Amino acid sequence: RREGNSKFDEKYRYGYFPSISGAWRISGEPFMKKFTWLTDLRLRASYGENGHAPRNAYSFFNIYDVMAWTYLGYSAVYPKTMELENLRWEAFITRDIGFTIDIMNSRIKMDFDYYKNRTRDMFGERIAISSTSGFESTTINIGTLDNEGWDFSFRSFPIRTDNLSISFDFNIAKNYNILRKVADNFPLERGRTTVNGEYKRIIQIGNPIGSFYGYKYLGVYKDEEDCIALDKNGNKIYDANGEPVYMVFNYPSVNYKFQPGDAKYADINHDGNINYLDVVYLGDANPDFTGGFGSTIRYK
Repeated sequence: RREGNSKFDEKYRYGYFPSISGAWRISGEPFMKKFTWLTDLRLRASYGENGHAPRNAYSFFNIYDVMAWTYLGYSAVYPKTMELENLRWEAFITRDIGFTIDIMNSRIKMDFDYYKNRTRDMFGERIAISSTSGFESTTINIGTLDNEGWDFSFRSFPIRTDNLSISFDFNIAKNYNILRKVADNFPLERGRTTVNGEYKRIIQIGNPIGSFYGYKYLGVYKDEEDCIALDKNGNKIYDANGEPVYMVFNYPSVNYKFQPGDAKYADINHDGNINYLDVVYLGDANPDFTGGFGSTIRYK
């Protein structure tokens, strides 16, 4: 498919979105006729692309407006929108391979799919930009995101008559998303770690969207000696006077000296100071697996 949309500038107005799919029904081959219990067995594969246009129309124009007040009888004219001539289609690309098995006239049916999807040139709405441009935010293509995973479904009918049918269903799936590319002018970090209720929000290439970032918890400081800072080799750090250097939090802004019983966090750069430089990837907020099961009973 070739699609055009007047929300884009001329050089990116048209997008090409091909797709193809096919299946091999193995159960229909002559060498499979002896397996009479096998109702259907097929392999499936597909590739497809689809495009999305931005929300606002004619964003490639720099639209001007008139101020609501006047000065000496004259109204001022100002740029109301930013000219976005390089905005491109958001493209969703999917690749899938799978199989279907149908046994004993659909008494047992199983489907399995493995997919690799990519969202290219994702749209970001109201992305903050430098106020020196005269605008607070804009719409941009923020990057590329991959989704990879598989899903499996199972259905069986242990009882199926004209008056009564009982089915059991089960499905399980796993999805993993990875950020592959981010626009140069997209902010990768927000938030702070030094205020209660505030957290560092980080977007990092190679990690999933929805990842946790923060201080790596190691337990608590058990005594005063445990509060002494260590170098990368695990040796205690001493100052020029030979006195031990104790761990502190956010020097010089807060400069709290850790005490026995306080939470102990990993000093990633081994400088004796727990601050934003010690924020690391802690894990993925997305579930490892999703799924469900159930049963349906029909009578008459």
